[in-house]
This record gives sequence, structure tokens and C-alpha cells, in this order.
Amino acid sequence: MAKKALSKKQRLKKLKEISKAFQKNKALQDYLSPLKLKTTCFAAPVQIEGTIFRKHFYFRARWQDATLEIAESKKELWKENFLFTKSRHYSKTKYGESYASWMRQTEALKLVAKWLAQYEKELFKKK
Repeated sequence: MAKKALSKKQRLKKLKEISKAFQKNKALQDYLSPLKLKTTCFAAPVQIEGTIFRKHFYFRARWQDATLEIAESKKELWKENFLFTKSRHYSKTKYGESYASWMRQTEALKLVAKWLAQYEKELFKKK
């Protein structure tokens, strides 16, 4: 015997229940969406901040250098107690400007994604 389909009202009620359960379950949130980020400055310096698996990270591209630092908390980031750090040096452009300070947003996000993937790989290799 086939199950009776839920009405629109029943489906919405079920969806709200699932949504509330998801909001209350921090471990499930981390598992399903381990990465949260926001761009806090678009140029000079390019800055991206966020969390990955409840660890805080800060990306900064200024002058000729781009860096990513990951720590247990924002406070630990500013204390420079890093769990993981990566950096890359850029030479000046042919126009004499500092390349990293004017890095395109797409390139900055690609670099952040690459370095976060390396962090994730190291994180799960340790377990």
C-alpha cells in the first residue's frame, strides 16, 4: 500500500520542524556546512574572515603578501596562536602597484579555498 502524500500545510510544518532541529544541532550544522566566510574588505588589503569546523580563519592580502591563519578562536587569531598558517609572496605588477593589495575577489577566494582544503586534509590526516 502506497503512503498518502502530505498536504502543502503538512509539508511546511515538517520543513519547519527539520529547520528548528537543524538550528539546535551544532554538530549537524558543522557537518553539513563546515565553512562560513565573509569578505570584510575588497582591496588594500583584501580580507576574508570566517570559520571552518568551528575554527576561525583570517585571510589578508596586502602589498606583496597573502596569508591565511587559522586558530581556535578570534582571540587566539589576534594572539597569533595559530593551528595552521599559509602565505604566498607576489612580485609587483608591471605598473609598480602591489599585486596582493589589489587581488581580484575571485582569485582571493580560490586561494582561500585551496589553503582551507590543505588545512582540512591535514586536520583529518591527524585523526
